[in-house]
Amino acid sequence: MQDKGRIKACRHCGKENTYESPGKSYKCDACGELMDWSHEIECRNCGALNHFMRSEFENGKCVNCYKPIIWTLKPETYVPNSLPKKKRFIALLAGFGLLAMSIYGVFTQHLVLSHGSRYFSAIRRRYEFFGWEVSLPVVAMVLVGTGFLLMIADHIDKRNNEYRYRMAITGLFTVGYLAYFVAFFFGERVR
Repeated sequence: MQDKGRIKACRHCGKENTYESPGKSYKCDACGELMDWSHEIECRNCGALNHFMRSEFENGKCVNCYKPIIWTLKPETYVPNSLPKKKRFIALLAGFGLLAMSIYGVFTQHLVLSHGSRYFSAIRRRYEFFGWEVSLPVVAMVLVGTGFLLMIADHIDKRNNEYRYRMAITGLFTVGYLAYFVAFFFGERVR
């Protein structure tokens, strides 16, 4: 095995132990506590500390960002994130559409938004926003629109930083949808 002769300090007493075989090296020589012979690998993408045995290197994934750990060990195997043309077009249209609607709402100080089911008219509600009430739906549309445009930026950016993009997109969508639903408390219901 390739781990034979590897030296690692005990987590309990700090004494350095040498790995010989699974049957002989599972306890510390000094304190008798169990030894952890897994390799500690810091993910290149998110910085999380991962513990892997040598046999898990090929198929192991980071515990934090779920990227293959082989990308940390061999960066040349990295495959950048990509979006199909149809999804890019939809994200671009949604992003610029939401930003355009928010600009329209700011300049006219009037917005009408629907909420509820498309298929059951009894559940469908329309809300009208005037003056300062427009600010919360506008913030929601700007955040979600920016999230859609960030998806396209992630596709264009070929560096190994998808984890940061995913965190930003998730945060923008979460806060945007929350602001969208809170905005209905300030709007005026229209039949």
